[in-house]
Amino acid sequence: MLFSIFIDDVCEVIEIPHLLYADDLVIYTSGDDVSQIIEVLQKELYNIDEWCRTNQVKINYDKTEFMIFHKPNDKSGISCEKEIVIEGIKIK
Repeated sequence: MLFSIFIDDVCEVIEIPHLLYADDLVIYTSGDDVSQIIEVLQKELYNIDEWCRTNQVKINYDKTEFMIFHKPNDKSGISCEKEIVIEGIKIK
């Protein structure tokens, strides 16, 4: 319970839709341009990382992943060359 109270204010630094449950956080967004979506997620992850450093919490990058959902026949932009990187670590 104390951890939930402690981590609850991480939501104040996140500007896109998100779900926070105990120590799990999911951020998500949508759009037509995969490159733009990745830029938004990168920015939000940076904000979350800053909050974590300020509050002495560590993100487990080995368990951090991102995924792209799309309509079955719409494969435009799926082969986007951009990556999400935080602290020099490429997110799977």
